[in-house]
Amino acid sequence: MSIHYGNSTQEQRSHVESVIYRSVHCQSLLVECLMNLDNHDLHGFSVEDVENLFEHKCPECGETAEMGATDWCPDCNVVIRGEGDGKRRCDCDPEEDHDLQWNCDDEAWHCTSCDWASDKEPDTDPVEVYEWYLITDSWVADKLKDMGQPMLDNDYGTWWGRTCTGQAIALDPTFWTICQAYLPKE
Repeated sequence: MSIHYGNSTQEQRSHVESVIYRSVHCQSLLVECLMNLDNHDLHGFSVEDVENLFEHKCPECGETAEMGATDWCPDCNVVIRGEGDGKRRCDCDPEEDHDLQWNCDDEAWHCTSCDWASDKEPDTDPVEVYEWYLITDSWVADKLKDMGQPMLDNDYGTWWGRTCTGQAIALDPTFWTICQAYLPKE
């Protein structure tokens, strides 16, 4: 079971809050002002410098599509699941065993919501960054990048682009996901 703010202990909340308050500092106004400057001498503060500003969308259901190794049928672009009899079948002909593709070089896109898969890159949609936070801990910055969060990294620092707003940062599921493996158990 995943631990989040609503089902956590006080000790677990304190742990997540210590990660946040030690290494995450709101600087939205500063970053927005620097990004809006028409000053070409200040490098690293443009929209083009933001990593993970676009997310890939599944053409079937509209959810986020990810790149990764998976078994899939190139005839019908569907992730293949194993059957109880050990044979692998897909939707285009359930009676026939298929020539499946195993993409061990991370060359397939897939959707975990609807089992769509393809070797063609799906369309992208921009994510909306509502707040910018300076990240002073490289471990936290690396975890945010690994999660595909919008990041601005330049000679002046590393900022995380928060894509939600209106709640305390200690409630943000992003940090609960990062800290999941390190939370004290009950």
